[in-house]
Parts: sequence; structure tokens; C-alpha cells
Amino acid sequence: MEVWEGARDSERKQFLAISMVFGGRKDLLSWLFDPTIARLRFPAEVLKKNCRGMSSGDQVLIKIAIDLWCEQGGARITDLQSLDSHLTGRVSKALEILYVF
Repeated sequence: MEVWEGARDSERKQFLAISMVFGGRKDLLSWLFDPTIARLRFPAEVLKKNCRGMSSGDQVLIKIAIDLWCEQGGARITDLQSLDSHLTGRVSKALEILYVF
């Protein structure tokens, strides 16, 4: 999935950060986002409910991604404990993309 045509700079930055969190996994990106416009595919609550069948790690990544997009994911700092250090590092890099640069 590429960034949408006509997306604002802030949306592009958020998408880049979320891509970092997902490690570029196109399956998660396309599951989360509408393919035609810069928005989530479904409301955040629906996405969180629908991800319950995914692995626990993917569920945490989805919640973090939703938080990075619209602050409705409900991720907690303690959720990071369930991720391996590689994934935690990607989350840290994503936060740098959004809040440092």
C-alpha cells in the first residue's frame, strides 16, 4: 500500500510511523487503512474488536498504530512488555519519526 494521493504531510508522516511499527507488513497496513483515502478502514473500536483473532503481538501493534493515527487504540506502556525487543525498537523509531523530526 502506498500513501494516498492528496494526503496531507501530517498523514504521510503518521503513515510512515505506522509502517515502521508494522515493519512494512503490507497485510497489516491494508487491514488497517482505507486504500483510497487517508483514514482507517473502519472505526477504531471495530478494528480493535476485529483484531482479537490475531496474534497477541499483532493486537498490540494494531492498538499502537491506531493510537498513532487517532489516539483511540488504547495501547498502554505495559503492552510493550509483551513485544520482543526488536518490535519495541520499531515502536521507539516510530515515535521519533512523529515527535522528533
